[in-house]
Amino acid sequence: MRLKPRALTRGWLALATAVVAALPAATPAVAAAPSTPAALPHAVGGYLPSPVLTSAKTKLGDASAFEVLPDAVDLRQYAPPAGDQGQIGSCVAWTIGYSIMGYYANRSGGSGAPYAPLFLYMRNVAANGAPNAGLNPDAVLTNAQAAGVDTQDHYWQGTTNWQSPPTQDEIDNARDYRVDGWSRLFVGGNQGTAAQTLIQRTLASGRPVALAIPVYQDFMYLRGHSLYDTLTGSSLGGHMIAAYGYDGQGVYIRNSWGTRWGNAGDAKLSWAFINKAATGGYAVDGIATPAAPATAAPDVTGLEPSSGPTYKATPVVVRGAGLAGATKVTIGGTGVAFTEVSDTELRLSLPARPAGGLGLQVTTPGGVSTIDAATTFTYVAPPAPAITSIKPSGGFTNARTAVVVTGVNFTDSTKLTVGGVSVAYTKVSATQVKATLPVHAAGAVDVRLTTPGGVTAPGAYARFTYRAPVPVISKLSVTKAALRTATPVRITGSGFTGASRVTVGGVVTAFTRVSDTEIRMTLPARTRAGQAPVVVTAPGGRSAAVAFTFVAAGTGLQRRASGVSDSTRVSFAGLRT
Repeated sequence: MRLKPRALTRGWLALATAVVAALPAATPAVAAAPSTPAALPHAVGGYLPSPVLTSAKTKLGDASAFEVLPDAVDLRQYAPPAGDQGQIGSCVAWTIGYSIMGYYANRSGGSGAPYAPLFLYMRNVAANGAPNAGLNPDAVLTNAQAAGVDTQDHYWQGTTNWQSPPTQDEIDNARDYRVDGWSRLFVGGNQGTAAQTLIQRTLASGRPVALAIPVYQDFMYLRGHSLYDTLTGSSLGGHMIAAYGYDGQGVYIRNSWGTRWGNAGDAKLSWAFINKAATGGYAVDGIATPAAPATAAPDVTGLEPSSGPTYKATPVVVRGAGLAGATKVTIGGTGVAFTEVSDTELRLSLPARPAGGLGLQVTTPGGVSTIDAATTFTYVAPPAPAITSIKPSGGFTNARTAVVVTGVNFTDSTKLTVGGVSVAYTKVSATQVKATLPVHAAGAVDVRLTTPGGVTAPGAYARFTYRAPVPVISKLSVTKAALRTATPVRITGSGFTGASRVTVGGVVTAFTRVSDTEIRMTLPARTRAGQAPVVVTAPGGRSAAVAFTFVAAGTGLQRRASGVSDSTRVSFAGLRT
C-alpha cells in the first residue's frame, strides 16, 4: 500500500525539481577515496553529489507556492530515533532508508520498519567500495523506488557487517518496501534564501528533506548546543542528514552518528549555514508497503489567532496536517461550523465564550487531533475602559459643544452618556471617540463610556462642566425717551437664560424674558433727565452697561413721523405743539 505525507497534497506546492529518470538498480555510484575513518569519530564523505546542478526555485504560475507558510514546523515526533552508521560511509542510506522511510512508516502505519540502511548501502555502493565509499542520492532513491529496502528484522547482517553482501532472499523481500516517488530540490551550494524557502515549503507539506552539507571540524565534534552557524572552515567531506523541521532561526536535523553527538543525535542548523553551505536537498513523497495503511490522525500545528475576546466571535485559521476530509471541529467539546480549505488549512469562527483556554480538536476518518499548547484557544476578557481626558473640558449652557474623549480600551464601545443621558458619538479608535454634547444646565456632569469591558468610572478627568454665559446686550430698540413717560423697550443680545434682574440707571425694572436672546420691558416714567445705563444680570454674570437717555421736553427730542403737514398738531409725551 502506498503511504503518503498527510501534511499537504502534492498539488499544494509545485516544486521546480528535476525528477531523475529511473536508473538501473545495478548502476553503482562512483567510489570516493577513503578518508582515513579511523582518525575521526564518525565516517564522513559519504555524500556524492549529482553532477547535474539544480537551482532551488518554484515553478512560475504556481499560486499555491506563495501561500503564507507556518512560522515553525516540527515532524520529529514521527521520525525514528537517531541511529549510528559507525565507520561506514552510509549516511545517504541511513538518511533515506532508515530515517525518512521510517518516518512515513511511523506516521502512516506502514509495515516493516525499521528498514535496513546497510542493505540499501550495499545495494548501491560501488564494487569493492565498502566501507568507505559514498553514495549518490539520485541513484539511491531510484533504486529504493524500483527495488526497495529490506527490513532490519529480516536483514541478518545488521548495521555493520558490510563484509557479507545482501542475499537473494533479502533482495526479494526488499521489493515490498519501496520509496513511492521522490524529487531533487536543489544541488550545489550558495543557493541563498531560495533553498530556505524550498526547504520550508517541503517540510510544511509534511515531507522531510534529505539534506547534504559539508562537515567542518566543529560539526564533527558537536555536542549540546542551541544553534550551529559555522560558515567557514575546511570541509572534511560531504554528509547527508534528515531535516524534520524549522523555525525562524534554522532547521532541525537528525543525524546518523548516534545519540552522543549533538543534542541526543539532533542538531539545529542556522538558515545562514543552510543558505550558504548546503549542497543538496531531496524530498521523498511517501513509501509503499504491503500493510494496509492506517489513515493518519489529523495534526493541528497552530491557530491564527490563538486568542480572542470573550464577548464576540473570532475568525480563526486552523493550520496543520491531515485535515482533509474533516468531519467535525470542536472547541472545548462544543462543535463549530468550519470550511475546509486544504489538507493543511481549515477556517472557522469561534463563538463567544467565558474567559479561559479551550482546546480545539479536529476529527477526520483517521482520528481526532490532540490538544496541546498549539491547539488551545484562549478567550480573553476585555479590559475595563477608562477616560483620561475630555477636550474641551467645559462649555456654555446655551450651546452644543464638540468634544474629543480620550482614554484606553474603547474598542467595541456601545454607549456614551452625559449626565446619565445617552448622546450620539463617533468611534475614532481604541483610545478616542468624538461627540457633540447637548445644552445643559450649569454644573459638572459625568461623561461615561460603555464597552464590553464595563463602564468608565467617574472622576475629574471624565467630567464636563457647563457654564452659563455672561449676558451680552447687543441692542436696545429705543435708546431715548421723554421724561414722565412710560416707554416700552426690547433688549436683544445673548445669555439671557435665567436672567434674574434688569436695572435702568441702577433701578430694578420689571421685565419679561422672551428667549435667551430677547428681553422686553416698559421703562417707568422718570422725572430727571440724563443717562440711565441698562444692565442685565443672569447666572453667567452681569452684562456690560448700555446707555439709555431720558430727555426733557424741548431739548432735542426728535421723533420721526409721516403724513403730517406744517399745520398738523402733534404731541410729545403729552406736550402739544
